[in-house]
Amino acid sequence: MGLLQKIGLSMTRSGRLLAELASLTGRIQGLLDRLNRHAEACTYAHMKAKIKEVAAVTKAHVKMLNSILRDNRVWARLPEAPVHQGSNNWERVSGDLILLTRINVELNQQAAITAD
Repeated sequence: MGLLQKIGLSMTRSGRLLAELASLTGRIQGLLDRLNRHAEACTYAHMKAKIKEVAAVTKAHVKMLNSILRDNRVWARLPEAPVHQGSNNWERVSGDLILLTRINVELNQQAAITAD
């Protein structure tokens, strides 16, 4: 895709939505990376298993979103490094849940915009 095509795509409604989806996909990938790290650091077997379950579902979502982006010749943005990981299991998992909730809200908002 040439530079002029990229500029033209970025000015269209679908281009803006794809750019937002690329950003969200990168954030979800960052969450997946966090979940995997936090599962390995978790000392409670039951909690570790649940974190891995959430990571598996999140991985499937990332794969699907990357497929949508790839079909449109757009790539996910790189995830941002988290400011604070958490000093214990509960703090790490709470931070992950907050991030997951924020991303879900943004995905739902984008879905509502797309449906219009």
